[in-house]
Amino acid sequence: MTPVNIILLGPPGVGKSTQAALLSKRYPLVTLSTGNILRAEVAAGTPLGLEAQAAIDSGGLVGDEVMIALVRSRMATLPAECGYILDGFPRTTAQATGLDRMLRELHRPLTAVLQPLLEREEVVRRMSSRRECRTCNAPVTVKPEAPCPACPACGGALFQRPDDTPAVILKRVAVYEEQTAPLAAYYQRAGLLAPVDARGQPADVAARLITAIELQRLQRRAEPVRRQRALGL
Repeated sequence: MTPVNIILLGPPGVGKSTQAALLSKRYPLVTLSTGNILRAEVAAGTPLGLEAQAAIDSGGLVGDEVMIALVRSRMATLPAECGYILDGFPRTTAQATGLDRMLRELHRPLTAVLQPLLEREEVVRRMSSRRECRTCNAPVTVKPEAPCPACPACGGALFQRPDDTPAVILKRVAVYEEQTAPLAAYYQRAGLLAPVDARGQPADVAARLITAIELQRLQRRAEPVRRQRALGL
């Protein structure tokens, strides 16, 4: 079976990490998070990691070519039968065009670009309910109707990260929407974008994502037949 290759395109708070884990139970997939890849390369002191660290130390952004090379270094090691989920990349159309070139060279074409959709208010509610344990670093979700002052795993004190406050969340979502609107249009033109309702229980959202993936796979299989018919073959 042809591997499933996916981009998860969504703002913070829509549950991309949760959905990546659920999709990996349905398909042989490896999640490629550019943040994790970047940190690992920097920690290992690889040439790419050193180049990225130099950009960070100078106060700049890690360049598109370096980011693409980081993704390529991981993707090149995947077994042929294994697909991938890209989380956090690409973020701009310039990165998307560079990624397209790289995927063609590696013969790893995209199956679908999944876009979980959620109202801003729900994104704020979800993210502002997140806490982290100071002792074991476990993530904990708190509910206004059921206060949780201590970590249920170890009893440690919980705290809220500064970037999980409502004001900061709204700014992060606004920046994401500004950067990503052209990217969604880019993949829409390519026939790869699949918007999916991200409301409800994680299992229900995963079922919708799987349906979107399978529809894209059907369309890909039908394309050669449509081309032959158009040519009168």
